[in-house]
Amino acid sequence: MEISYSSRSIACTSFDPALNFEFQLLNSTNVMLSDYEGEPIILDFFATWCQPCVIQEIELNKIHDLFSNITIISISVDPSDSISTLSEFKANNNMSWTVGRDIQREISKNLSITSIPTLGFIGYSGTLENRKEGVQSYSAILEWIISEFETSNVTTTTTTSSSILQPTTTTTFPPMITSGYAFFTTIIWILGLQIIKRYRSR
Repeated sequence: MEISYSSRSIACTSFDPALNFEFQLLNSTNVMLSDYEGEPIILDFFATWCQPCVIQEIELNKIHDLFSNITIISISVDPSDSISTLSEFKANNNMSWTVGRDIQREISKNLSITSIPTLGFIGYSGTLENRKEGVQSYSAILEWIISEFETSNVTTTTTTSSSILQPTTTTTFPPMITSGYAFFTTIIWILGLQIIKRYRSR
């Protein structure tokens, strides 16, 4: 079964108050995680000096490209990561989602973040699910999302196309015969193939 994702087909109906922490954006504004309530959230805890974290951002980019309505929030757990350093890291790794910092290490303490990268997924229940330490692959994160559709009481749309969950591939076919022009085009297309075959057989 293929699943067509939309922001209205899955959303957090309740939000665990224990997750409602504060973090600082790169414009120096402080926000609460609950400000992003309403859509599934992927939490990415990282630091700019962490090489495995760079690999994690590559995998998150794949998810971001596929599911634009899933919120991704990357939070640096190292207070020494300045706003300028984080801004450069964000640009270098094409992180076109929310990036912030845990300047007081309160988030790290409350959620017991002891290694990076650490990922967590806040799904339909509004609780932190599928928390994993270490680099999580695109396919592993995708399983979290698919599982959320299967376990939550939400409307899903089935399709016969795999373009939602897999990279798009393009195949060229002869044009459909729906008009006189299309018929003429089809004849030219077939004749062209025959000429190419004869030329190659010489």
